[in-house]
Amino acid sequence: HYAASRTSFASFQDYLAREGQERIRTLCERYGRIPSFEEDDSYYRDWGAAEPFSLAGRGTGECAAGLFDLIDVDLAKVRADRAALESESDPAVRARLLPRLVVTAARALLITRGLEATTDAEVLDLFERHFVEAGIVAEHFRPVLAAARSGARALEALRDQALAFSREIEELYASMDDTLQFHPSPSQKGTADKPKEFMKVDLVKDLRGVACPMNFVKTKMALSQLQAGQVLQVLLDPGEPIDNVPRSVAAEGHRILEQARVAEHWAVTIRKG
Repeated sequence: HYAASRTSFASFQDYLAREGQERIRTLCERYGRIPSFEEDDSYYRDWGAAEPFSLAGRGTGECAAGLFDLIDVDLAKVRADRAALESESDPAVRARLLPRLVVTAARALLITRGLEATTDAEVLDLFERHFVEAGIVAEHFRPVLAAARSGARALEALRDQALAFSREIEELYASMDDTLQFHPSPSQKGTADKPKEFMKVDLVKDLRGVACPMNFVKTKMALSQLQAGQVLQVLLDPGEPIDNVPRSVAAEGHRILEQARVAEHWAVTIRKG
């Protein structure tokens, strides 16, 4: 209606003020009620589709596909910068590319944990907390993150490790399943050489069947019973519990030692901070 008569109005706001509001009320009255499927099944079909809309048989949703697109964009930049660095001899160019390589690689997977950083420093901090401290990425990459914070000169001394870090992120992404859970190899996590005492558990809490956010509340209560440095293991259901509880625990300063799938549930081992 506005498009057909827009020459009669100074702006859309003018149209609303003069007659548009009444037109909108009429449209709301006309389309406000959704008929049942039995009354009119056309409301339950996608535009141009013959069959009723259903999620059955569908793959990755649009939001998830958009998430993968964002990751792919960052990883494409990582591959381009790495290729340039492997052949670049100009120190000035390397000084620009190397920090960008590490920050872009670290940023690529933050979105899988619902994280968004506004600065390079925040990217590195969030990655260290949610990937290295969570046991997803090996501890031996901490110096690379520290050097990236310090600047290009410090990072140049760790050039080979920085390049390896960028490859590690790509391999980690390749291990990610449809629920955004990573399945790194023991060598990627850097846990193969940990002594058994490191995983000694002081308290176990079975939180299977406990929904969010109560499972996090109960985890906090269990941690409050322990001294700093002691270890808690919680058993969690797949889905939201395993997605949210470890991330929330790590954000409060505790360290995730291990996330292991055991039959139909997850065992999360936490060292109290």
